[in-house]
Amino acid sequence: MTARGGEIVGEQCFPLDHDYESVVAGIMATGADVVFNTIVPLGLTPFFAQHHDAGFIARDGQVVCTCFDENFFNLVPTEHVEGLLGCPGSGARCSTDPARPGQVRARSVRE
Repeated sequence: MTARGGEIVGEQCFPLDHDYESVVAGIMATGADVVFNTIVPLGLTPFFAQHHDAGFIARDGQVVCTCFDENFFNLVPTEHVEGLLGCPGSGARCSTDPARPGQVRARSVRE
């Protein structure tokens, strides 16, 4: 990503059961254009709701998510996932960080 002129402006790890308000506020404060997240469905619904309510998608922000399937779309309002990019099945090639059990990573980037 950096080879193409992008810049990573933040990265966070947190427990699965988390209030994402401060995470979303931090993302908005960076001016990130793209958020790459690996939040699993337990926390994905509230994250998308808070992300939408903060105006990220309205300002043409792009969300890339690896941890959802088409059934997830039945759980959330369409406007919360409008334009979502995903790569279902990518988890088969991912590994977990044994130093951070029970935590997931959300990464925000600015192009």
